[in-house]
Amino acid sequence: MADFGIGCRPSESPRALAGRLAASLTLSDTAVTAVNRIALAEERATYAASPSSPETLRRDGALARRGIASAAGRGARWRARIFPASVVSTLADAMMRFTESGTSRLRPRWGGRRLES
Repeated sequence: MADFGIGCRPSESPRALAGRLAASLTLSDTAVTAVNRIALAEERATYAASPSSPETLRRDGALARRGIASAAGRGARWRARIFPASVVSTLADAMMRFTESGTSRLRPRWGGRRLES
């Protein structure tokens, strides 16, 4: 969803998010069913004593991705393909952790000594 510019509110439950997706995008019936099954599986994994079996989750994920991609505009599909937000934000987070950890100064290949000019 992030790759196609669809945000998620922190207070939004998986079921509410699935409902918002189904209402705001023109998804096929199979995509809506897949999104709802993914939301139910997420709720069970988070709140139930034992999660549901993951038998159809891979197929549901593929159906949901295809449905969201077909409902997105051409520009959003290209942006998701070239600069996927999920990857770019992960890289940005990793770089922030790297620079905050105090190891932002990399040692040069010559062993860290300064070269005299």
